[in-house]
Amino acid sequence: MRQVHSFEKYCRNINQILAENSENAGWTLMDLGAYEEARRWFEITVQAILRGDRLGRVDHEAQGGCLHQIGQCLMLEGKFDSARWWYEQAIQAKRKGNMVRWVNHDSIGRSMHQIGRCLESVGNMDMARQWYSTAVEEKRLGDLEGRADFDSVGRSLHRVGICLMKSQLHDSARRWFEMAAEAKSKGNSDGEVDFGSLSNTLHQIGNCVAKMGNPNGAAHWEERAVLASRRVESNE
Repeated sequence: MRQVHSFEKYCRNINQILAENSENAGWTLMDLGAYEEARRWFEITVQAILRGDRLGRVDHEAQGGCLHQIGQCLMLEGKFDSARWWYEQAIQAKRKGNMVRWVNHDSIGRSMHQIGRCLESVGNMDMARQWYSTAVEEKRLGDLEGRADFDSVGRSLHRVGICLMKSQLHDSARRWFEMAAEAKSKGNSDGEVDFGSLSNTLHQIGNCVAKMGNPNGAAHWEERAVLASRRVESNE
C-alpha cells in the first residue's frame, strides 16, 4: 500500500513538472506568433494542473490563467466568439481559487475585460460596456493580497469611454475617461504610474471636449496629456 501511495505522489510530481514545462512552451510559441500551437500546449497544461499536485490539490487560479491564455491566442487570431468562451471558462475556474481557495479578483477582472474586448471587436458596444464595468468592480476587490491595481482598473474604465465615444456619446464618454484618469494616476498595485497610458486617457478627454464644441477646454486636457507624456520621456 505504501508503494502505491509513493507511486501516486511520484506521478503528481511529474504532473507539476509537465504543467510548468508545457506552460512555458505555450508562452514561447505565443511570443513567436504561433498561436494555434501555443493553444495546444496551454490545453496540455490545463490537463496536468487538473491532476493536482503531490498532495492532490488543484490550483484553479493557475488553471484559469491557462484558459485565459487560450482565449488570448484565439483573440489574436481574430476568433472573438471562440475566445469569449475560453475567457468565460477562465472566470469559472478562477472563482474556485488557488490551492488554498484564495481568490484573485484582479485576475478574474482581467478575464472579464477581455470578454469586453471581444464584444467591442465585433461591434457590440452595449454588451462590451457591461463587461468592462463588471471588470472594474471585480478588479477593485484586489489580488490575492487584497491589493487593487488601479492602473488596470483605469484601463477598463477607459474602454467604457471608448465604447461610448464609438456610440457618439461624447459627454458620457468624457466622464468615464475622467474616472479612468483618476484611477490610473494612483498607479498599479506597487504604486507605479504608467504615464503613457495616463496621457492617452487625458488625450481622449480632450477629444471628447473638442467634439462637444469646447476647443479651449480641449486644449487644457491636451496640455495635461503632453505633460504626462513628458514624464514618460524623463523616465526612460
